[in-house]
Amino acid sequence: MGRRRHTNRRTWLGLCAGTAGATILAGCSSDEETTDDTDDTGTSDDGLLEFGSDSDGDWPMFGADLQNTGYQPDGDGPVDDVTVRWRLEGGDRFVSSPAIVDGIVYAGCRDGYLYAVDAETGEIEWATQLNQRVSSPPTVIDGVVYVSSHGVPDKIHALEADSGEQLWAEELGNSAHSPAPYGDVIYTYHSGWLIETDRTSGTSSVLFEGYSQTPTAPAIKDGVLFGGGRRSIVAHDLEQMERKWEFENENTEHMSNGTPAVVDGTLYTGSTDSKLYALDVESGEEKWTFETDDSISAGPSVADDTIYLPSRDGHVYAIDANSREQKWSVDYEFQLQQKPAVTESMIYFIDGKTLHGLDRSDGGVHWSFTPDKDETIGGTLSVADRVAYLPSRDHHLYALEEA
Repeated sequence: MGRRRHTNRRTWLGLCAGTAGATILAGCSSDEETTDDTDDTGTSDDGLLEFGSDSDGDWPMFGADLQNTGYQPDGDGPVDDVTVRWRLEGGDRFVSSPAIVDGIVYAGCRDGYLYAVDAETGEIEWATQLNQRVSSPPTVIDGVVYVSSHGVPDKIHALEADSGEQLWAEELGNSAHSPAPYGDVIYTYHSGWLIETDRTSGTSSVLFEGYSQTPTAPAIKDGVLFGGGRRSIVAHDLEQMERKWEFENENTEHMSNGTPAVVDGTLYTGSTDSKLYALDVESGEEKWTFETDDSISAGPSVADDTIYLPSRDGHVYAIDANSREQKWSVDYEFQLQQKPAVTESMIYFIDGKTLHGLDRSDGGVHWSFTPDKDETIGGTLSVADRVAYLPSRDHHLYALEEA
């Protein structure tokens, strides 16, 4: 895979102009308006992101955190039977997980709007039209919402979280995915390129290229970004600006249909060869694998030394990260293709048209919810403050609480 060091603005625009009409990029002008952000980078001493929320149990980005664990340890979602607290009707499908920060739900819709909704009442605080489909999960940090939109070309946007005012928008290319913030930069995959975008100005640079397929969101831990191409997982050192290692699947199967999770020195990712791979984050060497009966197209979630893995064989598996043994599994009718959400005592996952709430300890089903219309659920759910937020293809975002 090729690598580019910090590309300046002129070079970036030249790259875009040179590839107009190609599949990589289709135009790269930018709104250069800047924000009033402080100099705080939003990172702790060890490089981990601090979201600075005033409430427990937020879900500020896809996978809950930069490591894509899918785990919210500071609270629970609904445990017993659920009822609809409210539902937001959009002009098209909701197909990505919302972000929840300080009592506000931020959700993108294919109608082109990014919505900010009061988590308690369902009242719309603001709705900003981005003029392109919004089908990637938003990320919220330091009072700013970052989100990708999909059109010709795709864009990444920065909006004021309080007002919805657009601060800047940058044209990048096709196949934009969820933004991952680290320090003063946002990292995204676009059109086979790994892009860094300055959080304040929106100025973008190509870091690495040559990906034939990219994950929904990279995982970031201790200054290293983990992502992948079609048949490999790659670790990039963000401080040294170099590739640290690459793990290639000897079965030549896809490694990046899902999104990797990084916990306690191990990276977990699924593959279309039906295996869960556990890799050493320092060396990229394979530690062990766990095999299912069909391909794995969703990223695993990890909590307290247990890996929760959905498979297209219709099972959700709980795997002990230490013994590598299966703790339990539950069989469902549909192929499971969405990353689970995990809280203090529960795991939530989507089975085609139904959301299930299971006990983490034994897989016992506490409740199930199916939207009224006969539509598959649009994307991965999010959980905050004992409420589950469910995007649906029936043009609604559901907020589910205990009955």
